[in-house]
Amino acid sequence: MKKIIKRTVDFLIQGGSATTGFPIGATLSLVGVDAVAFASRFNEVTKGWNEFIFNVKIIVYINGEFDLVIKSPKVWDLFIYIAKESNEKLEVTKTNIYNICKFKLLNKPYLIKSFYKSILSLLKQNKVIIKNE
Repeated sequence: MKKIIKRTVDFLIQGGSATTGFPIGATLSLVGVDAVAFASRFNEVTKGWNEFIFNVKIIVYINGEFDLVIKSPKVWDLFIYIAKESNEKLEVTKTNIYNICKFKLLNKPYLIKSFYKSILSLLKQNKVIIKNE
């Protein structure tokens, strides 16, 4: 049976910290979404990514079900996070870059190589220290 969309709701939520309180719980109850189910699904998916803010789209269907579309953090934010882990210097390894490219393009592995080259070029232009390993 085809799902019919009733409404979509967008939030910016810190990873692993969705709650049923205001404003999330109140907004979701207005559109007929179980806030507890949403919070547990979101927190499970973003567990371990508490440093990042995620753009979340909730697709609400007429039958009361919902789907989540969680966009990964921006690439630059991921590199800044790595820099903070390495004593505030923006210094990354090629392995870090490749892993971030894989994370961003999870469902599109055929684009990883070209994305990797673009990111490598961008980092070099911004005078980021890139180590071989």
